[in-house]
Amino acid sequence: MLDNGLVFVLGAGFSAELGLPLGWRLKQAIADIIPSRKGGGNEHVSWAFLQDRDVEVAMNASEQLRRALPLAASIDNLVEHLSSNKDVVSCAKIGIAATILQSERQSTIFGPAGSGLSVASHNTAFADLFRLIVGSVPLNRMDYAFSRLKVINFNYDRCLEQFMTRAVMDYSGTDLRRAQEIVSQATILHPYGSLGPLTSKADFGQKLDWIDIKAVSENIRTFSEEIGSKEHTDIKSLASSASRLVFMGCAYHRQNLDLIRPDTNTLSRVDGTMYSPLPVDPDGHATMSMSAFNEPAISELVSKISDWPRGASLVRMNTRQFRIEALSNRQLIARHGTEWVQ
Repeated sequence: MLDNGLVFVLGAGFSAELGLPLGWRLKQAIADIIPSRKGGGNEHVSWAFLQDRDVEVAMNASEQLRRALPLAASIDNLVEHLSSNKDVVSCAKIGIAATILQSERQSTIFGPAGSGLSVASHNTAFADLFRLIVGSVPLNRMDYAFSRLKVINFNYDRCLEQFMTRAVMDYSGTDLRRAQEIVSQATILHPYGSLGPLTSKADFGQKLDWIDIKAVSENIRTFSEEIGSKEHTDIKSLASSASRLVFMGCAYHRQNLDLIRPDTNTLSRVDGTMYSPLPVDPDGHATMSMSAFNEPAISELVSKISDWPRGASLVRMNTRQFRIEALSNRQLIARHGTEWVQ
Protein backbone atom coordinates (compact mmCIF):
# COMPACT_ATOMS: atom_id res chain seq x y z
CA MET A 1 0.00 0.00 0.00
CA LEU A 2 1.02 3.64 -0.36
CA ASP A 3 3.65 5.23 1.85
CA ASN A 4 2.01 7.36 4.51
CA GLY A 5 4.14 10.41 3.70
CA LEU A 6 3.17 10.44 0.01
CA VAL A 7 0.85 13.16 -1.35
CA PHE A 8 -0.23 13.32 -5.00
CA VAL A 9 -0.91 16.64 -6.73
CA LEU A 10 -3.04 16.20 -9.85
CA GLY A 11 -3.62 18.61 -12.72
CA ALA A 12 -5.73 18.63 -15.86
CA GLY A 13 -3.30 16.34 -17.67
CA PHE A 14 -4.33 13.53 -15.34
CA SER A 15 -8.08 13.62 -16.01
CA ALA A 16 -7.37 14.09 -19.74
CA GLU A 17 -6.48 10.39 -19.92
CA LEU A 18 -10.19 9.62 -19.49
CA GLY A 19 -11.30 12.12 -22.13
CA LEU A 20 -11.73 15.34 -20.12
CA PRO A 21 -10.99 18.51 -22.17
CA LEU A 22 -7.76 20.44 -21.78
CA GLY A 23 -6.79 24.07 -22.37
CA TRP A 24 -8.53 25.75 -25.28
CA ARG A 25 -10.98 22.87 -25.69
CA LEU A 26 -12.30 23.45 -22.19
CA LYS A 27 -12.54 27.21 -22.77
CA GLN A 28 -14.33 26.64 -26.09
CA ALA A 29 -16.76 24.18 -24.51
CA ILE A 30 -17.65 26.75 -21.84
CA ALA A 31 -18.10 29.49 -24.47
CA ASP A 32 -20.41 27.20 -26.45
CA ILE A 33 -22.60 26.30 -23.49
CA ILE A 34 -23.28 29.73 -21.93
CA PRO A 35 -26.04 32.08 -23.24
CA SER A 36 -25.44 34.18 -26.37
CA ARG A 37 -27.39 37.01 -27.99
CA LYS A 38 -26.69 35.36 -31.33
CA GLY A 39 -28.38 32.17 -30.23
CA GLY A 40 -26.78 28.94 -29.18
CA GLY A 41 -25.83 27.92 -25.70
CA ASN A 42 -27.54 25.25 -23.66
CA GLU A 43 -31.13 25.99 -22.65
CA HIS A 44 -30.69 24.54 -19.15
CA VAL A 45 -27.53 26.58 -18.60
CA SER A 46 -29.30 29.70 -19.86
CA TRP A 47 -32.19 29.10 -17.49
CA ALA A 48 -29.85 28.52 -14.54
CA PHE A 49 -28.03 31.78 -15.21
CA LEU A 50 -30.91 34.03 -16.28
CA GLN A 51 -33.31 33.20 -13.46
CA ASP A 52 -33.48 35.90 -10.77
CA ARG A 53 -31.36 38.24 -12.91
CA ASP A 54 -32.05 41.22 -15.09
CA VAL A 55 -31.83 39.76 -18.59
CA GLU A 56 -29.80 42.64 -20.03
CA VAL A 57 -27.27 42.54 -17.19
CA ALA A 58 -27.01 38.77 -17.46
CA MET A 59 -26.49 38.78 -21.23
CA ASN A 60 -23.84 41.49 -20.93
CA ALA A 61 -21.98 39.31 -18.43
CA SER A 62 -22.23 36.24 -20.64
CA GLU A 63 -20.99 38.13 -23.70
CA GLN A 64 -18.08 39.59 -21.75
CA LEU A 65 -17.09 36.11 -20.61
CA ARG A 66 -17.42 34.74 -24.14
CA ARG A 67 -15.14 37.48 -25.55
CA ALA A 68 -12.54 37.07 -22.81
CA LEU A 69 -12.23 33.29 -22.86
CA PRO A 70 -10.03 33.00 -25.99
CA LEU A 71 -7.57 35.47 -24.45
CA ALA A 72 -7.32 33.76 -21.06
CA ALA A 73 -4.47 31.48 -20.05
CA SER A 74 -7.09 29.34 -18.33
CA ILE A 75 -10.67 29.60 -17.10
CA ASP A 76 -9.34 29.73 -13.52
CA ASN A 77 -7.15 32.74 -14.32
CA LEU A 78 -10.04 34.51 -16.03
CA VAL A 79 -12.52 33.94 -13.20
CA GLU A 80 -9.98 35.25 -10.71
CA HIS A 81 -9.23 38.27 -12.94
CA LEU A 82 -12.92 39.17 -13.19
CA SER A 83 -13.78 38.25 -9.59
CA SER A 84 -15.15 41.74 -8.89
CA ASN A 85 -17.94 41.20 -11.45
CA LYS A 86 -20.30 38.82 -9.65
CA ASP A 87 -22.46 38.23 -12.71
CA VAL A 88 -19.50 37.20 -14.85
CA VAL A 89 -18.21 34.94 -12.07
CA SER A 90 -21.62 33.32 -11.67
CA CYS A 91 -21.89 32.76 -15.42
CA ALA A 92 -18.40 31.24 -15.51
CA LYS A 93 -19.10 28.90 -12.61
CA ILE A 94 -22.38 27.73 -14.14
CA GLY A 95 -20.59 27.22 -17.46
CA ILE A 96 -17.79 25.27 -15.78
CA ALA A 97 -20.22 23.07 -13.84
CA ALA A 98 -22.30 22.27 -16.91
CA THR A 99 -19.24 21.61 -19.09
CA ILE A 100 -17.63 19.31 -16.54
CA LEU A 101 -20.87 17.36 -16.06
CA GLN A 102 -21.10 16.85 -19.82
CA SER A 103 -17.42 15.91 -19.97
CA GLU A 104 -17.85 13.38 -17.17
CA ARG A 105 -20.74 11.89 -19.13
CA GLN A 106 -18.57 11.59 -22.24
CA SER A 107 -15.59 10.11 -20.37
CA THR A 108 -14.48 6.51 -20.69
CA ILE A 109 -15.65 5.70 -17.15
CA PHE A 110 -19.27 6.83 -17.46
CA GLY A 111 -21.85 4.09 -17.23
CA PRO A 112 -24.23 2.35 -14.86
CA ALA A 113 -22.79 0.98 -11.63
CA GLY A 114 -22.01 -2.70 -11.93
CA SER A 115 -21.40 -2.60 -15.68
CA GLY A 116 -17.64 -2.77 -15.22
CA LEU A 117 -14.92 -0.35 -16.25
CA SER A 118 -14.16 -0.10 -19.95
CA VAL A 119 -11.05 -1.70 -21.42
CA ALA A 120 -9.86 1.79 -22.43
CA SER A 121 -9.85 2.95 -18.80
CA HIS A 122 -7.69 -0.02 -17.75
CA ASN A 123 -4.76 1.39 -19.73
CA THR A 124 -4.51 4.67 -17.80
CA ALA A 125 -2.61 6.13 -14.87
CA PHE A 126 -5.87 5.81 -12.88
CA ALA A 127 -5.63 2.02 -13.12
CA ASP A 128 -1.89 2.07 -12.39
CA LEU A 129 -2.53 4.15 -9.27
CA PHE A 130 -5.27 1.75 -8.17
CA ARG A 131 -2.82 -1.14 -8.44
CA LEU A 132 -0.38 0.68 -6.17
CA ILE A 133 -3.12 1.35 -3.61
CA VAL A 134 -4.40 -2.20 -3.34
CA GLY A 135 -1.20 -4.18 -4.02
CA SER A 136 -1.56 -7.45 -2.13
CA VAL A 137 -4.03 -5.98 0.35
CA PRO A 138 -6.70 -8.45 1.58
CA LEU A 139 -10.36 -7.51 1.22
CA ASN A 140 -10.78 -6.73 4.91
CA ARG A 141 -7.95 -4.15 4.70
CA MET A 142 -9.27 -2.15 1.75
CA ASP A 143 -10.54 0.67 3.96
CA TYR A 144 -7.09 1.08 5.47
CA ALA A 145 -5.39 0.89 2.07
CA PHE A 146 -7.51 3.77 0.77
CA SER A 147 -6.93 5.78 3.92
CA ARG A 148 -3.30 6.02 2.74
CA LEU A 149 -4.33 7.76 -0.49
CA LYS A 150 -3.80 11.52 -0.14
CA VAL A 151 -4.51 13.80 -3.08
CA ILE A 152 -4.60 17.51 -3.85
CA ASN A 153 -6.66 17.56 -7.04
CA PHE A 154 -6.80 20.82 -8.99
CA ASN A 155 -9.52 19.44 -11.28
CA TYR A 156 -13.22 20.18 -10.91
CA ASP A 157 -14.27 16.73 -12.10
CA ARG A 158 -14.80 13.64 -9.93
CA CYS A 159 -13.02 11.20 -12.26
CA LEU A 160 -10.64 10.00 -9.56
CA GLU A 161 -13.45 9.27 -7.10
CA GLN A 162 -15.58 7.65 -9.82
CA PHE A 163 -12.79 5.48 -11.19
CA MET A 164 -11.71 4.25 -7.77
CA THR A 165 -15.28 3.41 -6.78
CA ARG A 166 -15.90 1.46 -9.97
CA ALA A 167 -12.48 -0.22 -9.69
CA VAL A 168 -13.21 -1.39 -6.13
CA MET A 169 -16.52 -2.86 -7.33
CA ASP A 170 -14.81 -4.73 -10.16
CA TYR A 171 -11.77 -5.83 -8.13
CA SER A 172 -13.42 -6.76 -4.83
CA GLY A 173 -16.93 -7.66 -5.95
CA THR A 174 -18.54 -5.15 -3.60
CA ASP A 175 -21.78 -3.29 -4.20
CA LEU A 176 -21.81 0.43 -4.96
CA ARG A 177 -22.50 1.56 -1.40
CA ARG A 178 -19.64 -0.48 0.07
CA ALA A 179 -17.24 0.67 -2.67
CA GLN A 180 -18.13 4.30 -1.90
CA GLU A 181 -17.46 3.69 1.79
CA ILE A 182 -14.02 2.29 0.99
CA VAL A 183 -13.02 5.13 -1.36
CA SER A 184 -14.33 7.73 1.11
CA GLN A 185 -11.47 6.77 3.42
CA ALA A 186 -9.07 8.54 1.03
CA THR A 187 -8.22 12.21 1.47
CA ILE A 188 -9.04 13.93 -1.83
CA LEU A 189 -9.04 17.72 -1.66
CA HIS A 190 -10.12 19.97 -4.53
CA PRO A 191 -8.54 23.44 -4.04
CA TYR A 192 -10.99 25.11 -6.43
CA GLY A 193 -13.95 22.97 -5.48
CA SER A 194 -15.70 20.32 -7.53
CA LEU A 195 -19.23 19.40 -8.51
CA GLY A 196 -19.78 17.83 -5.10
CA PRO A 197 -19.48 14.31 -3.68
CA LEU A 198 -20.71 11.46 -5.86
CA THR A 199 -23.23 10.60 -3.16
CA SER A 200 -24.87 14.03 -3.58
CA LYS A 201 -27.58 14.99 -6.09
CA ALA A 202 -24.82 15.75 -8.62
CA ASP A 203 -24.18 12.19 -9.78
CA PHE A 204 -21.21 11.60 -12.06
CA GLY A 205 -22.11 12.83 -15.54
CA GLN A 206 -25.62 13.89 -14.46
CA LYS A 207 -27.83 15.14 -17.30
CA LEU A 208 -28.21 18.91 -17.19
CA ASP A 209 -32.00 18.77 -17.23
CA TRP A 210 -32.01 16.55 -14.13
CA ILE A 211 -30.09 18.87 -11.85
CA ASP A 212 -29.98 22.35 -10.31
CA ILE A 213 -26.92 23.56 -12.20
CA LYS A 214 -26.78 26.84 -10.32
CA ALA A 215 -26.66 25.08 -6.94
CA VAL A 216 -23.94 22.70 -8.16
CA SER A 217 -21.88 25.61 -9.53
CA GLU A 218 -21.73 27.16 -6.06
CA ASN A 219 -19.28 24.40 -5.06
CA ILE A 220 -16.71 25.96 -7.43
CA ARG A 221 -14.35 28.55 -5.95
CA THR A 222 -11.96 31.18 -7.26
CA PHE A 223 -8.39 31.51 -6.00
CA SER A 224 -9.29 34.42 -3.71
CA GLU A 225 -12.38 32.61 -2.41
CA GLU A 226 -10.24 29.59 -1.52
CA ILE A 227 -7.64 31.51 0.47
CA GLY A 228 -8.52 31.43 4.16
CA SER A 229 -11.24 28.80 3.80
CA LYS A 230 -11.34 25.61 5.87
CA GLU A 231 -10.47 23.64 2.75
CA HIS A 232 -7.40 25.81 2.24
CA THR A 233 -6.31 25.10 5.79
CA ASP A 234 -6.77 21.37 5.15
CA ILE A 235 -4.70 21.58 1.95
CA LYS A 236 -1.83 23.38 3.68
CA SER A 237 -1.98 20.83 6.48
CA LEU A 238 -1.81 17.96 4.00
CA ALA A 239 1.14 19.54 2.19
CA SER A 240 2.92 20.09 5.50
CA SER A 241 2.64 16.36 6.31
CA ALA A 242 4.20 15.23 3.03
CA SER A 243 7.68 13.76 2.86
CA ARG A 244 7.22 13.24 -0.89
CA LEU A 245 5.03 15.12 -3.39
CA VAL A 246 4.17 13.54 -6.73
CA PHE A 247 2.88 15.93 -9.41
CA MET A 248 1.05 14.35 -12.35
CA GLY A 249 -0.52 16.22 -15.25
CA CYS A 250 0.36 19.62 -13.77
CA ALA A 251 1.62 22.80 -15.46
CA TYR A 252 3.08 24.14 -12.18
CA HIS A 253 1.11 27.38 -12.19
CA ARG A 254 2.47 29.89 -9.72
CA GLN A 255 -0.84 30.57 -7.97
CA ASN A 256 -1.43 26.84 -7.46
CA LEU A 257 1.99 26.36 -5.90
CA ASP A 258 1.37 29.39 -3.69
CA LEU A 259 -2.00 27.98 -2.65
CA ILE A 260 -0.62 24.68 -1.33
CA ARG A 261 2.46 26.24 0.32
CA PRO A 262 2.59 24.96 3.95
CA ASP A 263 3.84 26.89 6.95
CA THR A 264 6.34 24.13 7.69
CA ASN A 265 6.98 20.70 6.25
CA THR A 266 9.24 17.67 6.09
CA LEU A 267 9.28 17.44 2.29
CA SER A 268 12.46 15.79 1.03
CA ARG A 269 11.56 14.63 -2.50
CA VAL A 270 9.44 15.89 -5.39
CA ASP A 271 8.59 13.72 -8.40
CA GLY A 272 6.65 14.96 -11.39
CA THR A 273 5.81 14.79 -15.07
CA MET A 274 6.59 17.32 -17.77
CA TYR A 275 4.30 18.39 -20.58
CA SER A 276 4.00 15.43 -22.90
CA PRO A 277 3.79 15.22 -25.84
CA LEU A 278 5.58 18.37 -26.90
CA PRO A 279 3.18 20.89 -28.50
CA VAL A 280 3.65 22.00 -32.10
CA ASP A 281 3.15 25.65 -32.95
CA PRO A 282 0.31 26.59 -35.36
CA ASP A 283 2.71 27.23 -38.24
CA GLY A 284 4.29 23.80 -37.94
CA HIS A 285 7.76 25.13 -37.19
CA ALA A 286 10.31 22.84 -35.63
CA THR A 287 9.82 22.73 -31.88
CA MET A 288 12.45 23.00 -29.20
CA SER A 289 13.49 20.04 -27.12
CA MET A 290 11.20 18.74 -24.40
CA SER A 291 13.59 19.92 -21.69
CA ALA A 292 13.85 23.42 -23.14
CA PHE A 293 10.09 23.68 -23.56
CA ASN A 294 9.44 22.68 -19.96
CA GLU A 295 12.29 24.62 -18.39
CA PRO A 296 10.26 27.70 -17.31
CA ALA A 297 7.57 25.62 -15.60
CA ILE A 298 10.10 23.38 -13.90
CA SER A 299 12.14 26.38 -12.76
CA GLU A 300 8.95 27.84 -11.25
CA LEU A 301 8.26 24.62 -9.37
CA VAL A 302 11.80 24.23 -8.05
CA SER A 303 12.03 27.90 -7.09
CA LYS A 304 8.70 27.91 -5.25
CA ILE A 305 9.16 24.66 -3.37
CA SER A 306 12.81 25.38 -2.54
CA ASP A 307 11.50 28.46 -0.76
CA TRP A 308 9.04 26.49 1.36
CA PRO A 309 9.89 26.56 5.09
CA ARG A 310 11.73 23.50 6.33
CA GLY A 311 11.08 21.41 9.40
CA ALA A 312 13.90 20.80 11.86
CA SER A 313 14.95 17.51 10.24
CA LEU A 314 15.20 19.16 6.83
CA VAL A 315 17.20 22.05 8.20
CA ARG A 316 19.77 19.52 9.35
CA MET A 317 19.67 17.66 6.02
CA ASN A 318 19.57 20.92 4.04
CA THR A 319 18.39 19.15 0.92
CA ARG A 320 15.36 18.56 -1.24
CA GLN A 321 15.57 16.37 -4.31
CA PHE A 322 13.61 17.15 -7.46
CA ARG A 323 12.97 14.59 -10.17
CA ILE A 324 10.80 16.20 -12.89
CA GLU A 325 11.02 14.11 -16.02
CA ALA A 326 9.75 14.01 -19.61
CA LEU A 327 7.46 11.11 -18.81
CA SER A 328 3.74 10.51 -19.12
CA ASN A 329 1.74 9.86 -15.96
CA ARG A 330 1.86 6.12 -16.63
CA GLN A 331 5.58 6.19 -17.30
CA LEU A 332 6.24 8.07 -14.07
CA ILE A 333 4.28 5.48 -12.10
CA ALA A 334 6.01 2.62 -13.90
CA ARG A 335 9.47 4.07 -13.19
CA HIS A 336 9.03 5.21 -9.60
CA GLY A 337 5.83 3.63 -8.27
CA THR A 338 7.69 0.94 -6.34
CA GLU A 339 9.31 3.72 -4.28
CA TRP A 340 5.91 5.09 -3.29
CA VAL A 341 4.68 1.96 -1.51
CA GLN A 342 5.54 0.22 1.73
